[in-house]
Amino acid sequence: MTFKGGSRGQLVALLIIFCILLLSTTTTVSQTDAVHLLKFKSTISDPKNLLQSWIPETSPCNGQLSVWIGVFCDVGGNVQKLVLENMKLSGHLDTSPLVELRSLRSISFMNNQFEGPMPNIGRLMWLRGLYLSGNRLSGRIRGREFSRMLALTRLHLSRNSFVGPIPRSLVGVTRLRELMLNQNGFQGRIPRFHQHGLRVNFSNNDLEGPIPIGFHNLHRSAFFGNKNLCGPPLAVECNAKFLPDYNTPKRSALTIILLIISGLIMLIFLLCLCLMCCRRRQAGMGNTDRSIAAGSVAAGGNRKAMKENEHGRLVFVKEGSPMFELQDLLTASAEVLGSGSFGSSYMALLMDGSSVVVKRFSVLNAVGREDFSQHMKKLGGLSHPNLSPLVAFYYRKDEKLLITDYIPNGSLAHMLHGGSNDPKLDWPTRLKIIKGVARGMAYLHKELANLKLPHGHLKSSNVLLDGSFEPFLTDYGLTPVTNKSKVGHIMVAFKAPEFMQNAQPSKKADVWSLGVMILEVMTGKFPASFLIQGNDGENMTDWVNSILEAALDGEQVLDVHMGERTQYEESEMMKLLKVGRECCRVEVAKRLELVDAVKKIEAVREVDLVEEVLFMC
Repeated sequence: MTFKGGSRGQLVALLIIFCILLLSTTTTVSQTDAVHLLKFKSTISDPKNLLQSWIPETSPCNGQLSVWIGVFCDVGGNVQKLVLENMKLSGHLDTSPLVELRSLRSISFMNNQFEGPMPNIGRLMWLRGLYLSGNRLSGRIRGREFSRMLALTRLHLSRNSFVGPIPRSLVGVTRLRELMLNQNGFQGRIPRFHQHGLRVNFSNNDLEGPIPIGFHNLHRSAFFGNKNLCGPPLAVECNAKFLPDYNTPKRSALTIILLIISGLIMLIFLLCLCLMCCRRRQAGMGNTDRSIAAGSVAAGGNRKAMKENEHGRLVFVKEGSPMFELQDLLTASAEVLGSGSFGSSYMALLMDGSSVVVKRFSVLNAVGREDFSQHMKKLGGLSHPNLSPLVAFYYRKDEKLLITDYIPNGSLAHMLHGGSNDPKLDWPTRLKIIKGVARGMAYLHKELANLKLPHGHLKSSNVLLDGSFEPFLTDYGLTPVTNKSKVGHIMVAFKAPEFMQNAQPSKKADVWSLGVMILEVMTGKFPASFLIQGNDGENMTDWVNSILEAALDGEQVLDVHMGERTQYEESEMMKLLKVGRECCRVEVAKRLELVDAVKKIEAVREVDLVEEVLFMC
């Protein structure tokens, strides 16, 4: 290609201007990084003055060339790594100034003298490597500390003095490849990590219980120095002493009183079950005779024999679930979990070490045994990551028991409104929970499409959370078997505004319940009147309207416990709040369809999409 003299000169001039602008931009970025690094330097002690090259009015990077000691730069002149090792630096680590270094991907402060608690590194969501080994850091690490650090691949915290459980949020860091926690004081059990090829070192801590099966192929040295760990690759068998122990060595007087009361309640419950067993045994001989007689009859006889066999026994409906008898529940260690509108709940620890929840219902008498059994088997056939599956059921005319898996982290209601010492849920965790709830609801509305109310009882106390804050829906699909005289007083969906006008139930009542939960999660406000038995939906509508009106008036309605947030995050929070408003419209025709609500919820993002794309690149 040829250019005339003037055209070539113009092209050269344009290239020169472009290069100047590029260098100017790089210098500006580097100088901005310098401000944040100097702010970080002011928070630590540097007795040997090894950071003397960190001088105000200078830049840490000159293109990809590093100017300041310990700073590594990328091709754009941004700070990419911060490596300050073996410098005898000390003080309490405050990583908040580093949050603004958006290109920072790795931090290493190994082999220094930093002390105090674990720094709040959860906002460094783009970090890929964090190395804090060989310091004097101590205390417990918050369970959700790493919930936002989805890019993290390497975490080294060895040779410190951390205590407490291993943070459960690490289970959800899917890219994690190295986890070094040796020579600390971590306690409790090792979580079940699912990351493929994860390299770990848990040696010289105070961990206990069975080593998760995913680590059985690792070298046993990764688990040395934990006197109560058992199972492969260690040559220590797991026996009864490693089963969960719910007793604590010291209890306050109030705790003892509560335990006594719980024990009395449990004793009454066990006595009732014993009486039922006695009645069943007395009726058993007659049932057996009738089953034998029915055996001589063809198809009708087989059906009757099957029904007689289910009578008074646990019927398992979850495929692949471990089998046990009613007697196993009677002899199991038990703990009262609570009492709700449906009935009481207990956690039973079985002899094999597994735990299940036993729910005793007193209002599930709308249908006979055969219809009840068919409906429970249909519920047992449901399978979704956000449903708490029905494991088994027990039917007698005056007694109904539903058995489900035990989920250890409690309910969403407890996490939102529990005591002051309970951990508070941040924005990413709340968004994760709402999305999981929405996906579970979408699945129910698809699989139970023949029901007018596929869930019918959605509320925060019926959403359970596991160790990584994944939500599980409970008490779903029970409307068809609930007493018609009780359903309006108990079921959450029947408090939707349309029922004040004697309207027929529809699936949009479930949408209304979802909207109420979104408002509750985002504001942290507890809809107390919503949960009062016998209360109609009028007070609940007022509760919803009060939140929406406050938002329109510019008042701060978002829960302050969600922590600091960027302008982008706040805009996404308000977007989710708007979805809740559209789900709570009084006019049923204007209320969102569930499928549309789910799409809008899925469109809400935790972080800026542009920044995420840049990170993926």
